[in-house]
Amino acid sequence: MEQIIAALASLSRDAISSYAPLLSAAAADDLVDVRGSLVVCRTAVTLDQKSRAIPSWRENGIEAFRIDRAEARELEPALSDEIAGAIYLPDNGRCISPGALGLRFAAYLVANGGRLVIARANKVAPSNGSWRVQTSSGDFEAPQVVVAAGRWSDELLTPFGMTIPLASERGYHLMLPEAGVELSRPCVMAEPFFAATPMIDGLRLAGTVEFAHADAPMNPKRADNLFQLARRYLPGLSREGATRWMGVRPSFPDALPAIGEVRGRTGLFYSFGHQHVGLTFAASSAKLLADLMLNRRPGIDPAPFSLERFSRGPQFEDII
Repeated sequence: MEQIIAALASLSRDAISSYAPLLSAAAADDLVDVRGSLVVCRTAVTLDQKSRAIPSWRENGIEAFRIDRAEARELEPALSDEIAGAIYLPDNGRCISPGALGLRFAAYLVANGGRLVIARANKVAPSNGSWRVQTSSGDFEAPQVVVAAGRWSDELLTPFGMTIPLASERGYHLMLPEAGVELSRPCVMAEPFFAATPMIDGLRLAGTVEFAHADAPMNPKRADNLFQLARRYLPGLSREGATRWMGVRPSFPDALPAIGEVRGRTGLFYSFGHQHVGLTFAASSAKLLADLMLNRRPGIDPAPFSLERFSRGPQFEDII
């Protein structure tokens, strides 16, 4: 477990700083806000339990403080006066519109000579020392290819004999465009464990884990339940105009993403399986991957993220 925490922390420590040059280049600084976050606890028992993680966070370069009810409500007046306190992580940030951020990055890519092709990738195959990607819009060849297809990445890589225990960990959110309360930073509600995050389009309640087939219909009750849970922490919350959403998180059993190069397949790289923190780790993962692709010395150890960890038989038990 300590190995997993250390590996995740290596990506987390530089999560925001890795974004900085990308945001600046794409003129997207306005879409990421750094005001910290809170883990809000209704009971003293929960607050004590969460506080025990603070030394581990600090050892891994993540600043955290225990604060009482008054301090938490000074930061977020909308919180209930029945809470016991919170854990404050001052360096955490949030993206106020992931969709807008993706569009800014895409526009920058195209403006600087890149090409954006929207198609289904069906197969990756070697081709005369290069790689061919067969898609619904034709074939594309390149000396280096990155498989970053989220939950469907395993379909492209298992033909190379790889063991990829990827699961569909489905998450739900409820967007409240007229929430009736205001937050200035993400608040994780500790007991039911979901987050309320202020976004450009309203307050987003997000959480839950559902293990189901990626294409199974969504269960609207999972999204609706978030509102009932949130009202205990945010009195006066309104669901007028609320909309539901469900997405598929690609997750591995050890909670680590897969980042690296396919063994014995020079030029074929991968980056996927980031479970709940894909947006958070996107830039730091891309930085690591770029180092590997350009044969630079990585700033962090890539070994924990190799897919080879699932091909070692009993040794995998040492990781978890």
